[in-house]
Amino acid sequence: MVSAAADPADFIEVYDNALEASACLALIKRFETSGLAQRGLTGGGVDVSVKDSWDIHLNEHPGWADAQQLLIDAVLAGFKRYLRRYAQVALATSRFPTHTAAICRRAETSTSRRAGYCFSVAPRREKTTRRRYTD
Repeated sequence: MVSAAADPADFIEVYDNALEASACLALIKRFETSGLAQRGLTGGGVDVSVKDSWDIHLNEHPGWADAQQLLIDAVLAGFKRYLRRYAQVALATSRFPTHTAAICRRAETSTSRRAGYCFSVAPRREKTTRRRYTD
């Protein structure tokens, strides 16, 4: 399922179920039990008012190569879907550096507020970020 933004002109979309639920849960459990996560860095160091996250830099941990490939494959599949809808973006992206693509899983909580985890892959740094969020 694709969740389109309120204004399609902003080019923001969320692709639900980008990962199998079991694979997503396995990544979350692995992340949380790894002991490798560190506070997310911004250009100015750790600043939780800008970036409140815990990160694992996958390129520093060869044991995470399988997870990295799983996320890259999912991001690529989503990017292909995105380009099919917004073909004009293919021209624009050749002029800008690739920053981050995100894969999110959301789950209903007992209070009916959504909570979940967001995995992002930054190709240049080969980093995965997990954020806990509620809205």
